[in-house]
Amino acid sequence: MVQSAMPSPPAPPSKRPPVLLVWTLMTAMGAAIFGVLMTTIGAHTDVNSFAQIFVAVLMGGLIVAWLEWQTLRFYRIPMGIIWCGVKPGMMLLLLGIMAALNRHGPGDSFFLLPLGGILMDASRWWLLRSHFSRASWWLVFCVLGWLADTVLFTFAGMMTLSLVSPVIAFVALNGAINGTWMGLCRGFSLMLMLRDRQAKTRIVTSPQPVK
Repeated sequence: MVQSAMPSPPAPPSKRPPVLLVWTLMTAMGAAIFGVLMTTIGAHTDVNSFAQIFVAVLMGGLIVAWLEWQTLRFYRIPMGIIWCGVKPGMMLLLLGIMAALNRHGPGDSFFLLPLGGILMDASRWWLLRSHFSRASWWLVFCVLGWLADTVLFTFAGMMTLSLVSPVIAFVALNGAINGTWMGLCRGFSLMLMLRDRQAKTRIVTSPQPVK
């Protein structure tokens, strides 16, 4: 008698490095690139020129999202290419709202960033839920991470007040801090989700005792 095996998502090999480490490194690297783009473009334009800032946000967002997507594929999470569009799309939407609320520059609208970050990660949680039964962990850790990041963001602003271009330096410094911190929060949630999926896979594939 041929037994039909229940389909189950593939588990990442144990020899792969911890997802927490890889995800944090990739997001920190992406955030550093994003900061360089913002600093480079900001050094050659007025901070009120939202068109050029939009280009920097789009490029930086795509780079960070692509690095995240490659990490998901590395751990055999079959996420579609749509992952690369959600993050920059939400970032551009947030920047547009900031521009509409503050016509004199983005500096006074940074209080919207935690809310925008939570909405961005909520949209990506919607994608993850089709691959993980415990995808809610992503949402929980991202919300807590963004709330704590508000304090780090204020600290970064205090550190850049005395610089010549405080807005550009503020964005660059906060990008490095935010990328590492939020990488840890998201990476930790991914680690929990992968462990949960591995445990369920072992239960499904384990041989049943013969009665």
